[in-house]
Amino acid sequence: MEYNIPEGWEWVKLGEVCNTREEQISPLEMKDENVYVGLEHIKSNEWHLSNYGSPKEVEDGKNKFYAGDILYGKPSQYLNKAVLSDVDGACSTDILVLTPDIAKIYSKYLLIAMSSESFLNFVNKTMQEMNPQSSWDEIKSFEFLLPPLEKQKQIIDKIEYLFKDLDNAIELKQKSIGETRGLFSSVLNKIFREIADKEGWELVKLNEITSMEELDNILISDIGRISTSINNDLYNKFIYYFIKHYFSIPNENAIDSEIPSISKEVFDNLSIPIPYKNNQPNLERQLEIVNYLDILTEKIKRLEELQERELNIFRELKESILNKAFNGELV
Repeated sequence: MEYNIPEGWEWVKLGEVCNTREEQISPLEMKDENVYVGLEHIKSNEWHLSNYGSPKEVEDGKNKFYAGDILYGKPSQYLNKAVLSDVDGACSTDILVLTPDIAKIYSKYLLIAMSSESFLNFVNKTMQEMNPQSSWDEIKSFEFLLPPLEKQKQIIDKIEYLFKDLDNAIELKQKSIGETRGLFSSVLNKIFREIADKEGWELVKLNEITSMEELDNILISDIGRISTSINNDLYNKFIYYFIKHYFSIPNENAIDSEIPSISKEVFDNLSIPIPYKNNQPNLERQLEIVNYLDILTEKIKRLEELQERELNIFRELKESILNKAFNGELV
């Protein structure tokens, strides 16, 4: 791309304004006040560490870092994991520790450069096909426009001012999305725990109305394709929604796996609340509940999609601000 280079700005390579810190630290050298940082502690698109590990987690040699260093996750080039550390500690060897040349660049401006779309595109383009990890030899040739230190400070201050409101908006939107996702679980809980305790409902053993194999169909199949071999007195979707309720609450009996599953022992003892009328399963009431939950599912899905679009708008605004700063258009 061609730029109208502002006065005093110059093209530099990443390796000309920072270097890697090669200092190592062993578990025996770690002190209680030191922190440990693994890839799992660095959140995508966040500039500051919000979580740390304990020195007790360190079992072998790690990379040493100090306050003011940039920590960059090597295997996470698509996730944009780059943060500025404000503490000393040790980090995983999957993390590059970069030390800025303070005579040329501020740590925060280096972080801005490594969070830019240009840098992310450069890293993704230069990745070796058989090597999912970026290396210093690969990224140090990244070239970008660098303003004088005084301008860097102005840009940092302006970005932090603009990002403050955007970050608050993103945090609130993420909270709203979490609440929206929790709404369905709350409704299921209302139906299967609170309403089910009222008169007209009875608890029925799940293994009396279906089998483990049929239950697996309900758990892993598309709703529209669920087997119809289950007891005709019950709607498949009604059981499906009960199982969703079962997995929506903390349950030590559920077996952790990619696809939720229930052990045979738990299955044999699990009871499902069923609405009854005249001593018979109330199919009409089951259908009302299923239709209500179907409509609610669709509404929540549309609301989540809207909230995600709004969240992406905030993120795109941040990206636009970074690009303007990076191209000398912000000040």
